[in-house]
Amino acid sequence: KQWYQRRVAITAGIDNEIKNTKNKLDNIGSDEANLASKIDKKKNELERNQKRLRTLQNVRPAFMDEFEKLEGDLKKLYNTYAEKYRNLTYLEQIAENYDRQQQLKVEETEKQLKRMQEKMKEEEKKLLNQSDDFDTGDEEVDDDFKAAAAAKLADQSTAKPRVIGGMNMDAETSDVWNTCFSNSFPPFS
Repeated sequence: KQWYQRRVAITAGIDNEIKNTKNKLDNIGSDEANLASKIDKKKNELERNQKRLRTLQNVRPAFMDEFEKLEGDLKKLYNTYAEKYRNLTYLEQIAENYDRQQQLKVEETEKQLKRMQEKMKEEEKKLLNQSDDFDTGDEEVDDDFKAAAAAKLADQSTAKPRVIGGMNMDAETSDVWNTCFSNSFPPFS
């Protein structure tokens, strides 16, 4: 009996497994059908979307003409901006170089003026020393004479050249002028 009951229990277990397997096989068929229908739906949707994409690619948007026009205008404006920026940079560089040259000229002129002042002071001292040599031995120095000599020296250093003759010079006057005054004026620069 035990043997038989065991056999019956094993058979019942096997029958249950067979039923489960058959149910699964039946379900697999219906699952396959469901999946096949889902795949068909997705394929149809994909085809529709591809058709829509092709039509959208072929259709030109209404704003595209205006966009391309504005894009061209922007390129022109950028080129103008870049050119003006380069020109401005170049002009700033030229201005800096000019300012630097002017500063050097001013410094050179100041140096020349200082040298001239020192030279004038030395000449004034020489004149004052010469006036001391002419002194008659008095202990008092003739202040009027020294002041007159200093004023004459200052007048000579700041005096402008005198104009001689009229506007029209004959050849002889021109030769005299050139001989007398050609070395007294600095050359034009």
